[in-house]
Amino acid sequence: MTCTIYLLLSRRETTRTGVNDMGSPRVTMVLMAATSVLSAAALLAGCSGSSPAPPKPVRDLPAKQIVAKALALARSAGSMSFYQYEGTVSSSSALVVVAGDALSATGRQVAKGDNGAVMTELVLKGATYVRGNAAALTGFLGMPARKASRFVNRWLVLHAGDPNYQQITQGVTGDSVLSSITPAGALTKGKKLQKIGSQSVVAVSGLAPAGSGMAAGSTDTLWVAATGKPLPVAAEEVSKSGGDSELVFTRSSWGKKVTGVTAPAGAVPYPAG
Repeated sequence: MTCTIYLLLSRRETTRTGVNDMGSPRVTMVLMAATSVLSAAALLAGCSGSSPAPPKPVRDLPAKQIVAKALALARSAGSMSFYQYEGTVSSSSALVVVAGDALSATGRQVAKGDNGAVMTELVLKGATYVRGNAAALTGFLGMPARKASRFVNRWLVLHAGDPNYQQITQGVTGDSVLSSITPAGALTKGKKLQKIGSQSVVAVSGLAPAGSGMAAGSTDTLWVAATGKPLPVAAEEVSKSGGDSELVFTRSSWGKKVTGVTAPAGAVPYPAG
């Protein structure tokens, strides 16, 4: 590193009568000049040191470090938005599309199925609220048709400890989303960079984590931005039977304001059984 310091000093030659007159303008200016020269020397000494080595590009990091760095940045962003597509590898279109906004411990999702099912889900601290049409209640939640007919488009509430609470709540909050896309087991890094849209990404693959809802032995690939901030860009989980879940973030996903995650009025308890 090269440093240049310009030191500008003024000098006054005004003299006063008297010996050892430390208050004279001449003596004062000499002392100021000496102090300035010493300060400049200290600055130059600091400039002569070597610059710290620049951080390695994310693509050059080991697979575990790439995942850890991406997840740490994602959590520090505070909020996220994403789209999730669920279907089968052989299908030409997704069976379910989910649009989600999430903070670390709360979140909102709207899920739409190709059969016309529509369900909204809100997760707050200690409570989860769901509302859906008949197709959503029977298809997404597994309610018998007769029971579902009594709760169509009504807010239902579940609390921690209720049956089905954990299953219905998972994958909605920010922490849950990130946990569900974190590859587990032995990790491998893609040999070459790939492109998702216009974004260069590096892939890290492993097993789908236990909290993902996928069958044991399913694979999980996380794509991390190779340029700019190394945030998650997409994740895909594939089961041995061909089931597929893909989650996609956008560059504007991170740190945006999330509103509307409040308890709805008039919610009734989620029906047991």
